Amino acid sequence: MIRMEKASDVMRCVSFLVIAAIILLTTDSTASPLEQSFKTPPASAQAWCYWWWFNGLASREGITKDFEEMKKQGISGALLFDANTGGEGVPHGPEFVSPEWRELFKFAVSEADRLGITLTANISRTWNAGGPWVPLEHGVKKFTCRERQFKGPGKANFVLPKAQGRMRYYRDIAVLACPIPDGFSGKTEVWQRDQMVDVTQFMNAEGRLVWDAPAGNWSILRIGYQATGMRVAKSKRDLEIDPMSAEAMDLHFAHTGAKMIEDAGPLAGKTFQYLHIDSWEIKQPDWTAKMPAEFLKRRGYDLTKWLPALCGRQVDSAAATDNFLQDFRVTVCDLIADNYYGRLDALAKEGGLLGSHSEAGGPIGAPHTYCLDALKFHGTTAIPMGEFWIKEFNGANVSYERNHTIKQIASAAHIYGKELCQAEAFTAYQDAFASDPYKIKGAGDLAFCDGLTRMVFHQWIHQPDLDMV
Repeated sequence: MIRMEKASDVMRCVSFLVIAAIILLTTDSTASPLEQSFKTPPASAQAWCYWWWFNGLASREGITKDFEEMKKQGISGALLFDANTGGEGVPHGPEFVSPEWRELFKFAVSEADRLGITLTANISRTWNAGGPWVPLEHGVKKFTCRERQFKGPGKANFVLPKAQGRMRYYRDIAVLACPIPDGFSGKTEVWQRDQMVDVTQFMNAEGRLVWDAPAGNWSILRIGYQATGMRVAKSKRDLEIDPMSAEAMDLHFAHTGAKMIEDAGPLAGKTFQYLHIDSWEIKQPDWTAKMPAEFLKRRGYDLTKWLPALCGRQVDSAAATDNFLQDFRVTVCDLIADNYYGRLDALAKEGGLLGSHSEAGGPIGAPHTYCLDALKFHGTTAIPMGEFWIKEFNGANVSYERNHTIKQIASAAHIYGKELCQAEAFTAYQDAFASDPYKIKGAGDLAFCDGLTRMVFHQWIHQPDLDMV
C-alpha cells in the first residue's frame, strides 16, 4: 500500500512537470512570432484611417493631438483627405495646396514622423482628381456626331451641324460620307467602309462643307468631341481631369502631389509614403485628344472609318462592328490604366514615394457601373484599394452586404504580386457613428474573409479647435 502511494506520488510529480513544461512552452517568452504579432501587432499590421480636414480647416495643436491619439489607439497610418463639404455657413480653412495649407501639411509630416505614423495624401479636395488649375482642354471629354443628308450629284455647300455643349469647347475629328438607299436614314443602313468617303479636307474652320458629291443619297457625319464640363464632387467650378491623358495628370500632379513631395523633403518616402485617388466616379469618358494615334499604336489599325460605329451605325457587319467596339473599349481602359492610375503611381515613385493607392475599381453598382477594367487599374498601383460600407438604421439595426471591390483588390494583389490590399472600411450610408464596434464587426469579418489585409477606417475627423473637444 505504501509503495503504491509512493508510485502515485511519482506519477503526480511527473504529471505536474509535464503540465509545467507545457505552460512554459506556451508562454509569451517562447511563443511563435505569429502568436507574438497577434498579441502585439506591429505597425505594419495595424489599421490606417481616413484623416479628414473639412474645407482645409486644420490647426497645429489639432494635428498633434490627432496623431497622439491615433498612436494610443493603435492606428499606424493616416490618409490625409482635405474634404470640400460645401454649403453656406460651413467654416473654411486655407485653400487646398495654398501656401498656408502647405505649412500645415509640412507640420503634419513632421509630427507623423515624430510619432512613427505613416502619412499618405489624397491629390484633390474630393474623390477623383481635379482643381481650379484644370483648363477645358485637360478636362473630361465625350465623343459626338451630327448627321446631314445630301442627294447627289451636285455641289454640297452648307454648314454641317455640330454638337453644342454648354462649355462651348468643341473639336472636330473627321467628316465622313456614305451612300445610303433612298428612304433610309444613316442609322438604319449599314455603312460599308469601302464606300465611305473621307471629306474632312472639304470642310473649313467654320464647319462649311464644299464638296462635289457623286450621284446617290449621302449621309454625312460631322464627328468630333467636346468638353463635358464634369466637375469634381462638391465643387461648382473645379474641373475633373481627362483620365485618358498623361498630360492632364502631369498638370494636376504638378499642382498637388509634387508640392507635397517638395514639402515633405527628406521625409518623402520615409514618413510621407503614398498619394491617393479615391473611388472612380467619373461615369464613362469615351474620348481624348490623342485617341486616334493611341488606338493605332495599341490596336494596329486606323479607326477613322470605324467611327460611325460610335455614332450608333453598323459598319460592314454586326460582328465587325462589335469587334471594333470591343477594341475601342479596351483602348479606353488601357489609357486610363496607363495615364491616370499608372501615371500617378510612376510620378509618385519618381518623387521618392513608395507609389500610390487608389480605389480604382469602385464603387460597384448603380450609378457607378461602367465599362472599366478594375483588375488592370489596380495592377498599376502600389497597393490595390477598395471599399466596403455598412447600412445603419437609427443605430439599432445594422445590415451589410458583400462588397465585390474587396474580391477585386484581393485578386489584383494575387495576380500582380502585391503584398497588401486595403479598403476604406465601415463607411456608413446614414447615422454614421451611431453604432458600437461590435454591431459592425460582421462587415469587417466578411471583408477579411474576402481577402482584405488592411483596414483604412472611415473616418477620423480632424478637430482643429481643442476647446471644443
